[in-house]
Amino acid sequence: MLPTTNFCFLTIVVTLCVGLTQAGCALISPPEAPAPSLAAVLLADEAPPTAAQTSEVASPALAAEQTAEKAAEQATRQAAEQAANVANRHVLDYFERLRSMSPQELSLELQRLNSAPGGPATTLETALALGQNRAAGDLQRSLSSLDSLLRINTPEVMPWRPIARLLFIRFSEQRKMEEQLERQNGQLKENQRKIEQLSEKLEALKAIERSLTVRQQSLAPGSGKMP
Repeated sequence: MLPTTNFCFLTIVVTLCVGLTQAGCALISPPEAPAPSLAAVLLADEAPPTAAQTSEVASPALAAEQTAEKAAEQATRQAAEQAANVANRHVLDYFERLRSMSPQELSLELQRLNSAPGGPATTLETALALGQNRAAGDLQRSLSSLDSLLRINTPEVMPWRPIARLLFIRFSEQRKMEEQLERQNGQLKENQRKIEQLSEKLEALKAIERSLTVRQQSLAPGSGKMP
């Protein structure tokens, strides 16, 4: 009878342990989250995009903007180069025309330029004509007109500035060479004047020497002449 009683007791203990374990698990497990409300769903739909989402949207737009800026810069640079090429070709063609002019034609061309409307093209043409004429003071006038043009930074003048700077450098060097030549010519004239003065003095000394020789001969004994 004792074994039967012990078996029943063990059965009751095991049943109680299983019940307590299930009750403890129910107490320990977290409660289920409630279902979101309709207002929360609507607010989630209207929430601002995250930084990652904004970056994804802005990256294509930023790349397109940068591409447009580069294209605009390239178009501006190409337009400036084309305008400079046109200005250079105009100056070179005009210079070839000046080289074929006679002095009379060049004088008439300067008169035409003096009455022509102002502008970078007219200024460069005048500078070239003055440099080709090579009258007194013309080269300095050419440098002055080129210097005035180089001090202007308007869009109209910008295509003409490179060729104007090149002409200014060339005419400046030419002016230095002419000044050096003038100094050398001045020194040569001065040396020639000194040589002429020395020659005159030498001739005067020779004349004095000849007169003294004649006088000595006339005073020599037996010449028959009295002092």
